Parts: sequence; C-alpha cells; structure tokens
Amino acid sequence: MSGEPTQVETPQRNPFRAEALKGIQDNGPTFFNNFELLFPLSEKVGGELLDYRRAIKTGHKEEQKIAQDMSSGERNKHNSKFLYRTWKDFFVDVDKAVEESGLSLEEIQKMRDAKWSEKDSKKREDLNYRLAVELIPVYVRLREMGYERYDLIF
Repeated sequence: MSGEPTQVETPQRNPFRAEALKGIQDNGPTFFNNFELLFPLSEKVGGELLDYRRAIKTGHKEEQKIAQDMSSGERNKHNSKFLYRTWKDFFVDVDKAVEESGLSLEEIQKMRDAKWSEKDSKKREDLNYRLAVELIPVYVRLREMGYERYDLIF
C-alpha cells in the first residue's frame, strides 16, 4: 500500500452512479425497467419483445429517427439527443458505453440468456438483480454521454 488515502466515490463525484445505486437499493432491478432490452438476447431464449435491437433490425428501422416511433406525448418524456438520433446511432452509443465500461455485448447476452432461461422464479430474481448491478457502469456511461434516464429505460 502506498499510504495515500483511497478516493471514495461520492454522489458529487458521480451523480449518475449514485442515482443508479439508490434506485436499485430502493426499488431493486425494476429501477432499470426496460434498460436490459437494449442488449442482445439469444433467439432461442426470447423474441423481439425482449430485444429492442432485433426488433429494430427486423422492422428495418435502423436509419429511422427514434422520434418517428413515438406519439407526441411519448416524445415529451425524452430529450432531443435521444429523439433525433437514428436507432443505429443510438445503438452505436450503447455499444460504446458497454466497451468503455469494461463489459462486452457477449457477456451481457450470456447474463440475459441465463436470466430468461431460468425456470425457478427465485433464481431468476437473483439473476435479474445481478444483471442490474452489472449494467450500472453502462447506464452511468450513457447518462454521462447526455442521455436522460427515461431515454434508457423506456
């Protein structure tokens, strides 16, 4: 040990991490609502309803602005950075956040596959919690990139 004090992460240092930790502490994995749907899931495990990426690709909407898929009431809940990007550009940002967080899409897919393949509800709940915790760095990075919470959990 160098004898230097350890930097403790405080909410002032990273309010997005504090937001996610408090949200999961207070609400469990439901704090992230549909955040996990931004990441791949094996076709054998789940359909398009559980994998936005696959649904967008199947619907040939990659080059479409996100706002085109939403009613005016729904658009009011999102920020312009999110709304006026194409789905393709949004997922490029998601992938970048994954990489910068030290994870890979393959690791996330394995976690999601395990969760959605699990038949035992208690084990699935545990896997859901672990997945939420593992996704915190990705969520934080996307928030740092300018996305609002609702942009990520819709």
